[in-house]
Amino acid sequence: MPRVTVLDMQPIDPPTGGGRIRLLGLYHGLGERFPTTYIGTYDWPGPSKRQHKLSATLEEIDIPLSKAHFEVSEKWKYFFGGRTVIDTAFPLMAHLSPEFIEGAKSFIKKSDIVIFSHPWVYPLVRETIDLSKQLIVYDSHNFEGMLRTELLDDGGFGTEIAKHVVTTEYELSHRADIILACSKEDCQYFNQIYGVDDEKIIEVPNGVFSTILTPPTPDQKELAKISLKLRGKIAIFLGSAYGPNIEAVKFICYQLAPYLPDLNFVICGGVSDAVEVDALKKKSGQNIHFTGFVSDELKLKYLWAADIGINPMFSGSGTNIKMFDFMSVGLPIVATQIGARGIDTGSPPAFIVSDVKNFLKSIERVLSDKSLASQLGKRARETVESQYSWEKISSSLGHKLGELLEKKRLRDASEDRVTNKDILSISNSYGGCQKENQARDFGFQNEHLVLKAGGKIGIITTWGIRCGIAEYSKYLVEALSKYNYDCLILSNITDESVRSDTRGHDVSSSINVKEIWRHGNIQACDVIYNCKVNGVNKLNIQYHAGFFNEESLINIVGSATNAGIEVSVTLHNTKIMEIKSLNKMVSLGAKLIIHSADEIKRLKKLGIKNLIHIPHGVLDIPDELSLDVKNRLGLYRSPLIGTFGFLRPHKGVCELIEAVQILRDLFPNIGLLGMNALYPSDDSENYLKKCNDLINNLKLREHVTINTHFLDIEKTVSYLHACDLIVLPYHYSNEGASGSAHIAIAAKRPLIVTRQEIFKDISSLTYQVENTFPSVLAVGIASVLSSPLLLQNLKEKNKLYIDAYCWSKIANEYLKVFFVEEKPIAL
Repeated sequence: MPRVTVLDMQPIDPPTGGGRIRLLGLYHGLGERFPTTYIGTYDWPGPSKRQHKLSATLEEIDIPLSKAHFEVSEKWKYFFGGRTVIDTAFPLMAHLSPEFIEGAKSFIKKSDIVIFSHPWVYPLVRETIDLSKQLIVYDSHNFEGMLRTELLDDGGFGTEIAKHVVTTEYELSHRADIILACSKEDCQYFNQIYGVDDEKIIEVPNGVFSTILTPPTPDQKELAKISLKLRGKIAIFLGSAYGPNIEAVKFICYQLAPYLPDLNFVICGGVSDAVEVDALKKKSGQNIHFTGFVSDELKLKYLWAADIGINPMFSGSGTNIKMFDFMSVGLPIVATQIGARGIDTGSPPAFIVSDVKNFLKSIERVLSDKSLASQLGKRARETVESQYSWEKISSSLGHKLGELLEKKRLRDASEDRVTNKDILSISNSYGGCQKENQARDFGFQNEHLVLKAGGKIGIITTWGIRCGIAEYSKYLVEALSKYNYDCLILSNITDESVRSDTRGHDVSSSINVKEIWRHGNIQACDVIYNCKVNGVNKLNIQYHAGFFNEESLINIVGSATNAGIEVSVTLHNTKIMEIKSLNKMVSLGAKLIIHSADEIKRLKKLGIKNLIHIPHGVLDIPDELSLDVKNRLGLYRSPLIGTFGFLRPHKGVCELIEAVQILRDLFPNIGLLGMNALYPSDDSENYLKKCNDLINNLKLREHVTINTHFLDIEKTVSYLHACDLIVLPYHYSNEGASGSAHIAIAAKRPLIVTRQEIFKDISSLTYQVENTFPSVLAVGIASVLSSPLLLQNLKEKNKLYIDAYCWSKIANEYLKVFFVEEKPIAL
């Protein structure tokens, strides 16, 4: 006899609200051969554990959540302006309720069919389910990814919660053998947005207990009105304290009731008690009645007393169970398109679907035409009996589950259905209030071809100092030297106090370094002289506006080209440059190298030519096991979060420290390792003091380590190998691209970044949080840590990126810039 376990994070009894009603309706009567156990809990503190029968075959067991769980949930409500997140954040914090988790796991182990009603419990028990033997079912009450984005997406904390819902539902959708969707629209969403095969999506509509909710006789209707002390015509709306229902109540109070003074509007259910509705109660007219929560017996009285059901819904997913309540008692109904979504009544229709503009007129039409109202009510009842009776739906589902279980048992084993799915791009695409965020392709065309073997190249750059461009140049030169190119470095003259600790590290014996300029002062004649003396006729300028002014840059380009030297300019930040300067360099024959593909698009629109896209290079350093590195360094925190970059205010280290404090509630042993070298500036020293004060005030001294030494990049990456993931919580920066991000990528750890322009070119391999608020960072970090699939996807994208943009391939692209007209030579 197959054993069925259904899991969710709410109780069924009493069956109030659409979710609980669907649970009871679907699983009360799967059949005698399907004994079903429901494992749920309470989303409020106080009740004790209970176990009781809801039907001959359905048993409910509710296991309370822990005090710690509710305490964390209350804290997170504060981050979200008082709005509850105990359901959507359940996968992130329910490990704080071990009794509930262990109870759920124990029943899963004994089950043949495991049904996840809502996706909330799945991540907490994913390792317990047996994909090869058990039938895994996702009972989707809504297409949660879209619904929660509509309800929560605020560009910050709410958006991060919504993205977590997307990744959770996406994974479950692909791991499940079958998805039960409430409507045809939801079936299409699963297929078109998540890429789920149509064959594994079944439409299982919501319904109603049609033997309980029956049409009233005229006497019963009159007695119901008398007992409820209601007179005249009555319009009824049912709903729980749920965002779309609250929106509908506001519409009733502001757009309907004032203009239909002779019609009594009765608003039943928990929506009456919602905080957002309190103000409406005080302002509402005499013809609006709020009942609050009602028992099943009292709800039936209100339904019998009503003359029309209204459902002005403007958002949400799935189908509205209130519609079936109205239909079952034979009420004529006026609903919006969304309110009627997913209900197939055939022709002629069983209710009127109206837009906002005509909703009031549609109500008046039904109430003034007794024949129309009678016909609509009759067709509505007939539709329920034939298609939307829970008694029929539950029995039919039992037969279907039995067939699917037998089919699965005939298969040898189940493959991992999500290994090749791109959960990262799905998650990121739902961020930023659903702004466009397309993944980028990796790699170059003809990437294995070098266009000339051997030669000399001059490079104007900072060198051997604490500077991202100096590091960039160092690795570029190292890669060029492996192709037998000699590099003449025309470097800056710098005080020893700001030299890099790696100043003496030679990448090649062929490097010839000439110090000829200081910041802000470079002479074209010195550049030309050194190039001619050393036989260099290919010159690359690594340029940033902080090195010297644009007039000097143009002077060098003009003098070099006049001297027969071919010039390319790598522009590390074009956003702060004059367009006329770029055009002038192009007119002089220079080729302009840009790191960002989006920046190239912008400049092309401005008419700039000779633009070449060469992304930042990335080191390919052998990986190490995090645990081994932790033991070597004496870092025993887990999870260990890493960050990297010069310690300056716009790097967001203080916010990350505060995020760690928030995350201690979920991960008591969490740690932060900051590889943040001091920058030679006052703001860096001041920021270090601010970070240390914050660490002390939050009592995080044992949890946070900030290394302010300027270390060799390979050594820095070795430290970062101790981390479980890396976070770069940068504020806005007008830089063109982030060198720090590419060092973080070299560490081969999942990378989280803020949704900033500076990271756009690596958006397809990073998880993007919406901003630097500590609470937003905390949710993003927790979401990634709680999703093995997302962690795996991030690691895979990281590897692909390193393979595509390692320094040898970047150097190859530079060589193409110089030798594009020569025939390629295969290595």
